[in-house]
Amino acid sequence: MGSNIRTLMSVKSLKFFLENSFRKMLVAQMILLGVCILICSCILPVAPIKILFLWPVPLLSHHRAFSPLIEELANRGHHITAYTTVKREKLPPNYTEIIIHPDNSGPKMGDFDLTSWRHKNNFQYLHEMYTFFGRMVEDALGSPELKSLIRSNEKFDLVLAEFTFAQECLSAFGHKFSASVINLNPLFASPWLAQIAGIPHSFSYIPDFRLPYTDKMNFWQRAKNALLGSYEIAIGNLIFMPFHDRLVRKFFEYPGSTVKSYPPLKDLMANISLHLLDSHPLVSSVRPYSPNVIDVGGMHIKTAGKLPQDLQTFMDEAAEGFIYFSFGSYIDGGKLPKRVHQIFAETLKGLKQRVVWKWNQQIEGGAPNILIRPWLPQQEILSHPNCRLFITHGGFNSMIEVMNIGVPVLGVPFFSDQYHNVAVYEHMGVGLELDLEAATVPYIKEKINRIIHTPAFKQNAKRIAELFKDQPETSLEKALFWVEYVIRHKGAHHLKPASVKLSYYQYLLLDVIVFGIVSLSIVAYILYSAARIFLSLFYTRPTDVKSKRKRE
Repeated sequence: MGSNIRTLMSVKSLKFFLENSFRKMLVAQMILLGVCILICSCILPVAPIKILFLWPVPLLSHHRAFSPLIEELANRGHHITAYTTVKREKLPPNYTEIIIHPDNSGPKMGDFDLTSWRHKNNFQYLHEMYTFFGRMVEDALGSPELKSLIRSNEKFDLVLAEFTFAQECLSAFGHKFSASVINLNPLFASPWLAQIAGIPHSFSYIPDFRLPYTDKMNFWQRAKNALLGSYEIAIGNLIFMPFHDRLVRKFFEYPGSTVKSYPPLKDLMANISLHLLDSHPLVSSVRPYSPNVIDVGGMHIKTAGKLPQDLQTFMDEAAEGFIYFSFGSYIDGGKLPKRVHQIFAETLKGLKQRVVWKWNQQIEGGAPNILIRPWLPQQEILSHPNCRLFITHGGFNSMIEVMNIGVPVLGVPFFSDQYHNVAVYEHMGVGLELDLEAATVPYIKEKINRIIHTPAFKQNAKRIAELFKDQPETSLEKALFWVEYVIRHKGAHHLKPASVKLSYYQYLLLDVIVFGIVSLSIVAYILYSAARIFLSLFYTRPTDVKSKRKRE
């Protein structure tokens, strides 16, 4: 009996050993398979190619948003040739930089006074913005550097530029070099970009980023949204596309080319393989995209670095916390009314919190609770645990940093997307808007204290940060994948919908609608005429009978 039990136990032990060994072997095989897949994904990179990066307009915040993508492409072995107006302090490997020197006959970035644009309506803004930057691009195309590039025999496989930011004529470089083209769009998808990319853009729930609306619009907001979007599409097709087409005919002349050798600019724009948008669905409203449009907002987000010791100490010792105040790269505080500077200075001096202020003017008499610098490392400051509030102009790069870190906001918008961004802050419960025209010391203090002493603002900011970070990949990784996807598939034109080649009237079926109305009108007229003839055969009016009798 005992031997039988021992035999049975031995059999069970052997069975357990074999099953356990099989499980371990299966797990090991799965791990090995995963490692092989990972290795294959790493050892099957895209062969290095030559990339032309065009940046003829010195838009620093736009450059900061897309610069990490260019750097990482260079780090991956691709050869970048940059024709740019923004000089880098340190060049990455495989990166050649040619600084563009425009002939200065056109407008300059210093002429673009953003503080004065607060008083322009959106229709003025659209027209003047496209005109201003269009003329800057024209000036750059006349530079010796770009003239030499146009006449060169260089070879490039890919061209990157802000083609839909008043720089449509640059798409001709893709045609010249027979290269794939990728658009770097620095803002949300506008009605104009939607037409170029062939994606839907319903005015009923997709707000124009130049309006202070969210996707919850009432009747009058939808009406204004539709009017502004229609206006942009109209001037884009009737004024600015022809203007840039003329620039192509004017500058893209080189041995072997003719004016007729370039297709219409609309066809050049339809050749764009991919549109990378500095945008994010958390703030741009959920909307349908086709595969050729990708949101990559947040590529500039990086791990917080080390702060200067005096700044670190100033923030560490802030017992009541500190407020960070910055109006970004473009807004010159010196051009704001002196009254505004005085009101802000008096308000901030009277706070219990310390203030770190990016500003180019010192406060008269100084203030022990305020530290002023002309430049400050924003991401590192916002990441500090003692940061209680961020006073901002509502720029998009700052908005991405707020979403990534989770800091409450007091927004002071000046122009363009800033009004929309601040409206989104309010809609998400992350912050409040400050009306600069109504600014007084008590008004600003009340806004600051309400945000700091209402826990919901901080809680909502942290909740948004969790949503922003909960992604399968970073924005930079996503952008790199799709750029190299275009490279691997020779332009990846299969990603584009057929709508990119349709005229806007065709896309809206206006020709079909007109045809239907005319056809129905003709049919209705024929039926009406036939009915009159038919009825006249069987029905005689009384007046006709009386006239007949009278004649008799």
